[in-house]
Amino acid sequence: MNIDVNDLWDRVKATHAIALDEWVNFFRDENAAKDEISNTLMDESMWNDPNRNFLLRLISDGQNGYRRPRVQLALTFVKQMAEFDPRPEIINFLRSTLRVQPLPADMQRRGNGLIHEAAKSGRCAIFEKLRLLTVQNVNYLNNIGESALHLAAEFEHPEDVRILLDAGAEFKVCVMLLILLFPVEAYTNCQHFRIYSENVIGHLGLRF
Repeated sequence: MNIDVNDLWDRVKATHAIALDEWVNFFRDENAAKDEISNTLMDESMWNDPNRNFLLRLISDGQNGYRRPRVQLALTFVKQMAEFDPRPEIINFLRSTLRVQPLPADMQRRGNGLIHEAAKSGRCAIFEKLRLLTVQNVNYLNNIGESALHLAAEFEHPEDVRILLDAGAEFKVCVMLLILLFPVEAYTNCQHFRIYSENVIGHLGLRF
């Protein structure tokens, strides 16, 4: 893939300089960090590998090799790639990255996929704009059974709730999770239930 990594780097640095510098400190060399990006984009075999795809490693809350998650940095890379270089190769890379489901590993970790982190941060619009959301990827569950819709509602991002519902997110997944987690008598005082009522049910209308 012929992409100007230096240009991409400069655009990301313009908005997330501190996070980018912290990431560089892991490598001890800016060029090594840029090589990490370039290697991922150039090698399609890495796109679906959570241990090699730099975006998936950035959002990982497990042993990602970067010491800790840097979710907003990863989402900024996505935004810059999609908005300033939306060529077919970039779209295919992002589509493949979204297709990677969370690994059913250590249940003490959430194991969010890229779609979960976008929903949690209120940044699903870029994927909607590029028509990358599918019924499959919006309904992926993390290690503790949360979908992207669950997180968009929990963190009160109503526009992302709408985007995910329009893409085919299943409301029943969220309802079943509530039933499993909370007794019926707790619903009226449950923060999660209030959020779902306001941010999900209100957008369903006659579809529910």
